[in-house]
Amino acid sequence: MIKIWDIDKAHSQIGFSINHLQLSTVKGSLLNFKGRILQHVPETFVGSKFYFEGDTDSFFTGHEERDVHLKTQDFFDCQNHSLIQFKSTEVNKIDHEHYFIKGTLSLKGVLKQVTLTAHFKGQKKGIDGENRIGFEMTCQLRPEDFDISWNGINEDGVPLIGEDVWVHICLLLNNNKN
Repeated sequence: MIKIWDIDKAHSQIGFSINHLQLSTVKGSLLNFKGRILQHVPETFVGSKFYFEGDTDSFFTGHEERDVHLKTQDFFDCQNHSLIQFKSTEVNKIDHEHYFIKGTLSLKGVLKQVTLTAHFKGQKKGIDGENRIGFEMTCQLRPEDFDISWNGINEDGVPLIGEDVWVHICLLLNNNKN
């Protein structure tokens, strides 16, 4: 029997960070997202299907001018590409708590194979007595792989943004009994 786990958005977060001027780290979040896990085998997530999608217009860094720029064609081109999606293709168990989740990421009209490193945080009952599970996942992305090539250079030739974006996903999921 397949167990369906839906993201509890109130207790979950999708964040990212990127280097700025090789001196600091800019962090942000994707505010509008949803997803689920279809768990096919009890006691393991091998063979499970992971699905997430988010609204690219909901990227938020806390700096209005930067957030507006992120929505343009220079970055996410939200007008033409409103969704970011991930669909798993393979889940490999590393040990009892850790998995590599391979899948297809769709961003700005580009499909790429990516691997999430996942830490299964366990299962506990919520205040309502229903089961919850938790995952923390990370991956490293190169914006240029997704047709995002904007990068200003300062007068010393230093790029304004780094070559890599780190994505950090913290999820709490509820058992959907439907």
